[in-house]
Amino acid sequence: MTELLKLLLEAFVAGAGAYLGSYLKKKGEDLATHEDINKLVDQVRAVTTATTEIEAKISSDVWDLQKRWELKRDVLFQTTKAIAEVESTLLFLGAAYSIQNKQQDTGNRNAFQEDVNAANEKSFEAMRDFDQAALLTTLVCGKEINGLLANFATLTRRMAKDMADNPEVFKKSGKELRQRVDAIASAMRKEMGVD
Repeated sequence: MTELLKLLLEAFVAGAGAYLGSYLKKKGEDLATHEDINKLVDQVRAVTTATTEIEAKISSDVWDLQKRWELKRDVLFQTTKAIAEVESTLLFLGAAYSIQNKQQDTGNRNAFQEDVNAANEKSFEAMRDFDQAALLTTLVCGKEINGLLANFATLTRRMAKDMADNPEVFKKSGKELRQRVDAIASAMRKEMGVD
């Protein structure tokens, strides 16, 4: 019986060993799979975090670009209005000087001085508003448009000054003024990405 017991014990140990080996192998595979799943979860988490950060950066960049474009648009609209006002007041100033100069009588000429003074005041205010708008434009636009605005300011100031002696200056310089305004408008469209 000892032989049989020994044989049974060996069979039991072999069966238990085979079972335990199979069990441990399956447990090892399960553990390896679990570790692989954990690695995948960590990788997915890292990819998700990176994607979220990239999306936030893109969103922030797009928002910044949009806000800059809106600021530029607002400043350029303000500058456009200021340019139109300068043109209008120069026309008014030229008319006031012209009417005053056509008066033969000194008394009548003096009567129209109030109109000339009012026109000069409006012209001064329009040029001041233009200067403020142009200064804002220098903050948000390129050198091309800033140079064109400086040239416009020089021309309009010269015209306003020369009108005191020759009210026809507006008519004579009108073509040059229109060319400068057209050049500014073209540069503004370029700045806005319209052209």
